[in-house]
Amino acid sequence: MATALPSPKRSLSRTLLLQMRSLHIYLSMLAVVMLMFFGVTGFMLNHAEWFGLEVTRTDVSSTTIPAAVIEKQDKLMLVEHLRSTGVGGAVDPFDWPGEGEVFHLAFK
Repeated sequence: MATALPSPKRSLSRTLLLQMRSLHIYLSMLAVVMLMFFGVTGFMLNHAEWFGLEVTRTDVSSTTIPAAVIEKQDKLMLVEHLRSTGVGGAVDPFDWPGEGEVFHLAFK
């Protein structure tokens, strides 16, 4: 007695459904991981004081700025000079001080 072979249409449909199920499982796992990540980071940002994330570090230092930088009033040259002395981070916008004023510059 011969067994009936599945029709090609049914086999293709079944294969497609199995692939779609696998794709759905993996995409769902990825979505759960992403949602957990956003949930945890959002909670930490909203309650930063619980995790010590609001603590800022402030270092105050003074240095001598070369006369060439002051004469040209070149902001880039000033920042690069300060970075060569070990200062790092993004610089806050600043204006050149007037004659005899104290110069304050902040890096984040």
